[in-house]
Amino acid sequence: MKAKEIESKILQHYQSFEYDQAIKLMLSNKDVFSPIDFHYNLGTLFLKNKNFTVARYHLEKALSKGRIDEGVFNNLNASKMFLGVAEIESEHSFWTQKADTLYSLPVWPFVTVGLLITIAYLVVQKVNKTKNTIGFLICTLIAFLPFLIKVSFFNTANFAITFKDIELREGPAPVFEVTRTLPKGLKIVVGDPTEGWVMVKSPVEYSGWAKLSDLGVL
Repeated sequence: MKAKEIESKILQHYQSFEYDQAIKLMLSNKDVFSPIDFHYNLGTLFLKNKNFTVARYHLEKALSKGRIDEGVFNNLNASKMFLGVAEIESEHSFWTQKADTLYSLPVWPFVTVGLLITIAYLVVQKVNKTKNTIGFLICTLIAFLPFLIKVSFFNTANFAITFKDIELREGPAPVFEVTRTLPKGLKIVVGDPTEGWVMVKSPVEYSGWAKLSDLGVL
């Protein structure tokens, strides 16, 4: 089938509440869609199909790839609400919540804001007929600081969604003691894999080892 025919068929399934068929059709024709549209539409379909964990995974992927609109935020909030993790994540520390925001957004908003602030500073200098090189450098550094943090750390960090309720252990093997259980649908930061296990790094209160197969790495 051609791209338009596939999209039309998926829409028909969606309007007929045949979400399973729409999901199967999307998964078997992944190459027809851009990565942003694929993850957003698939996340929306899984949300409608009440598979909230997988829905959140794909919606987070769409957001990180550049889908920034009311639809993706509304669907993400709905998936978190149905999963019961919205309240848990709202209790995270201030810095953990800001880190999540920095990761979730793509690079271009940070660049745009940095450029706008820099241009505004240059305009003010021109209007006032002043020239302050040090002030300009400081302003530029502050304007692009979120961008620098984003590309230097968050683009290399391993964020993940828990696909089910998972047990955290003191070490990377089943023989280690369980320290706590994390609910499904939670967003966490993990380290590099070690023989099928990963260390949960953030939030720090969730520190422990989890099975990589239980997570959807973003």
